[in-house]
Amino acid sequence: MLTDFLFTPKQDVFSLFDGVPVVSDFGGRCDFTGFQLNARAFKKSATHVVLTYFVVDYTIDTLEFVRYVAPELSVAKANLPVALGAFEVASLPPASSFRMAYLAVQFYQQGNGGLVVLKEQGMTGLRGLGV
Repeated sequence: MLTDFLFTPKQDVFSLFDGVPVVSDFGGRCDFTGFQLNARAFKKSATHVVLTYFVVDYTIDTLEFVRYVAPELSVAKANLPVALGAFEVASLPPASSFRMAYLAVQFYQQGNGGLVVLKEQGMTGLRGLGV
């Protein structure tokens, strides 16, 4: 099952939270209500983390896919602890052949011109959430 597969073993996405999010039946909502980001799991060299929830519709017959993305959430380490809410994908159409929801995590460091992506191992994570 894709929800058990670790796309990025060096960054287990769920270690950032004190629970597992609930995804709606059709994937339009990913609910973190009542969760907090785990400060201990925040990477030492990072100043920020960006969470991206997205849904991918795969059409098996044509091998095509379409991605629908919720607004990202950026959290500064200095602002921890942060209570999380829900991600919502606006205008999500009915599912095609196969739908999967994912949560991506990317750590950043504050630089002179803004946020700089940290590219070392463990700074990027991707986790299948289901649907």
